Amino acid sequence: MKTEYPFLFSFLYNWAADYILLLFVKKDLYPEIKNRTILIGASACSLSYILWEGTAGKLPPYCRIILKWFLIFSILYILFKIRSVKKIGKTISLFLCYLFLMGGAVSFFLSCIHIKTVGGRKTAWKAMAVIWFSAGVIFLWKMKKKKENATQISKTYTYEVRISRKGRKAVYKGIYDSGNLLVSQITGQGVCIIQKEQAAKLLLTKEKSEIEQIYIQFSEEKEEKKREKNGKKKQQIEQPLWRMWAKQFQTGIYVLQYSTIGKKNAKMPGVMAEEIVVLKDGEVLTRTKGMLGISQEELSETKEFFVLLPNDIFDREESSNIL
Repeated sequence: MKTEYPFLFSFLYNWAADYILLLFVKKDLYPEIKNRTILIGASACSLSYILWEGTAGKLPPYCRIILKWFLIFSILYILFKIRSVKKIGKTISLFLCYLFLMGGAVSFFLSCIHIKTVGGRKTAWKAMAVIWFSAGVIFLWKMKKKKENATQISKTYTYEVRISRKGRKAVYKGIYDSGNLLVSQITGQGVCIIQKEQAAKLLLTKEKSEIEQIYIQFSEEKEEKKREKNGKKKQQIEQPLWRMWAKQFQTGIYVLQYSTIGKKNAKMPGVMAEEIVVLKDGEVLTRTKGMLGISQEELSETKEFFVLLPNDIFDREESSNIL
């Protein structure tokens, strides 16, 4: 790529090529890495290439070679969070293989559209179109596979969930989540997480109001923690633990603590359900009691399910219910 080309052209051309390369490496070695991370990585690679091009004539050739590979290896190391020498070797080898394959593929496509080298703006835009078309095809293919996988998971792990409490009954579509390890300190069992809007069908009017107040309290506590980090700590009189527990038993609304990615010691309100029945194709798989965690966050972007079943839901014995 020549440095006289506009910045935008250079960035887009290299971004598309880097996106394809990183996507292949992710697929082979790091399937857990999110697509958003790959998009950010492609941007970092493209910008680093433009910066490296700017050193032409300013640094000795051997320094430019060292700088080029240092930038590539650093981005791969940070992007994929590599922590072992073996992984570093695999990642770099795979990246270089795809890099050479990409170079050969681009040269082939350029020859097909009668461009021997990217030597002028008009022909350069044609070359970039080829790269972007390839990136687009791969992106659409990945979206299709992702949708197919989601549909398969939905068919396999979704269940009909019937919940009863305080004379109210509701039927939901739930999904079994082996990663839902939230356990209630009251029951010693896993917690079924339900969306706030859907939980309203099971709550008394007074309970809805109290839960809203609890969410306001959580929000105020969060703001207070931020102030503490900034050195603006406000003196507070801590409530005795026994009094807090007594209030929760009195109202029947409990405070559940949990930690997830990006959230540490987060809280959500919980209520007891007298009966939780999980069915598949009309067959009752389990009938139990348990805690319901009420979440403000959407559990499914596509609204395919509204309840997350805990990982122990099918291992419970009816006699083991303590409430």
